[in-house]
Amino acid sequence: EARVRELVQVLLRLIAIELGLQKGSVVD
Repeated sequence: EARVRELVQVLLRLIAIELGLQKGSVVD
C-alpha cells in the first residue's frame, strides 16, 4: 500500500539521519 511505502521512506530517512549524526555529517 501507499501508506506502507511512505512509512518505509520515513524510517529510511530517520535511519539515514541517525547514521549521519553518528558519522558527524551535516544534516540539511
